[in-house]
Amino acid sequence: MSNVHLTSGPVRSLVVAAVAAVAALIATSPAFASDLNVQPISIHLKPNRSSDTITVENRGSETIRIQVSGFAWDQDATGAMKLEPSNDLVFFPVLLTIEPGKKKSVRVGLQNTAPTAIEKTFRVFFEELPSVKSQLAPETTGLTLLSKFGVPVFLDPSKIAPKPQLSVKGLQNGVLTVSTGNAGNAHYISTAVGIAGLDARGAPVFDRSEKGWYVLAHGEREYAVSLGPKECTALRDVTIELKTSAGNVKQTMPVSPGSCGK
Repeated sequence: MSNVHLTSGPVRSLVVAAVAAVAALIATSPAFASDLNVQPISIHLKPNRSSDTITVENRGSETIRIQVSGFAWDQDATGAMKLEPSNDLVFFPVLLTIEPGKKKSVRVGLQNTAPTAIEKTFRVFFEELPSVKSQLAPETTGLTLLSKFGVPVFLDPSKIAPKPQLSVKGLQNGVLTVSTGNAGNAHYISTAVGIAGLDARGAPVFDRSEKGWYVLAHGEREYAVSLGPKECTALRDVTIELKTSAGNVKQTMPVSPGSCGK
């Protein structure tokens, strides 16, 4: 293969500009500050077990600083977290400095672990702080993406009994809203949500897959499915298939006539 030599002129100028652009992109691309490992990924406390330990490991090449915070945890219908300060949740220490290849532990507990009929839910967050180097010379470190992990903490009820439920909320302006609820007293984790529409003859109209997550006790997670005009007009029934840590549920339900206009 022959070598390519660049001389002066428009071609050389374009190549030089392209190389400069790539170099600039690499220089300003965000870097991940560390490689953290947090174990366990959830904690279950009981009346006879009021505390537990979370271990944070620094698998990166630089010393990191971690700030620990904790909140009572609830959810809205979209699955977004609702966090509130809690005097019941305690944890120590609140600041960690972890050298490369080292581990540190945080003790997490509850002030009140009396038997409860409904599961109580909390979250402990481990948030990486900017390095001392980046604070002293920010212009030399570029953009760094810092890690943040949330560990669920549950106070188990006397008898754990999650109960997945399915429902159709309605059809409005071409959007079908369905719900995966929890009539039980403890959370479940939905691993997959399938939503399929059927016409009057039972033929498929659409088939969608949605991501699942935690559904807390007495909570619900709504899913909004946007439909095309033909899908909306033909829709008569919907089949929801929910796969969860508490078992799988599948149900076909009628859809009341709604608005297909946008």
